[in-house]
Amino acid sequence: KKKSSSIQAYEFLRKTSKITSLLYLVYGPDEFQKEQVLSYIKKSLVTKETEDFDFTSFYGNETSGGEIIEQLEMIPFMSKYRLVFLKNYDKLKKADLELLSSYCNSQNDSSVLVLTAIKPDMRLGLSKKIKKQGILIECKSPYSPRDIASWLNKELSQIKIKMESRAISLFSQIIETDYQIAKNELDK
Repeated sequence: KKKSSSIQAYEFLRKTSKITSLLYLVYGPDEFQKEQVLSYIKKSLVTKETEDFDFTSFYGNETSGGEIIEQLEMIPFMSKYRLVFLKNYDKLKKADLELLSSYCNSQNDSSVLVLTAIKPDMRLGLSKKIKKQGILIECKSPYSPRDIASWLNKELSQIKIKMESRAISLFSQIIETDYQIAKNELDK
């Protein structure tokens, strides 16, 4: 089945109650949101007790397609799924990208592959397969204080803290347009 366009990271985190795909692409310039999405997926699929057996993380510039596929083809030991993160997947060599693209033709149904990139080339074979078979999660940086205010309202409702609208407006005006900085200030 053909997937539609990508979902925004905050929507994915708010609306997703369970992991429903074996393939995810988490992309965009905002590292804070990427880490939140990765953390959510990881917490949904592996526990502290099963992490050593059923979770592996790679970086595209430090691994090969063969190593990644070897992990993806392993049967989970203590979890329902084996989880593999491939950060900066766009840094893989072309041959390794093609190998992963081939793997996507007959994925192991007990392994979840999560790829990250800042700006993936959606014309490449692997990217096209992810677009067709997986879920794309976009992590945009905030563009204005309004984005920070919207994010702050969601954060406050999650932690059940009330803040006057004037205070929210002031907070979002004086904080840089960066979710990580806003989160750090909110935590204080």
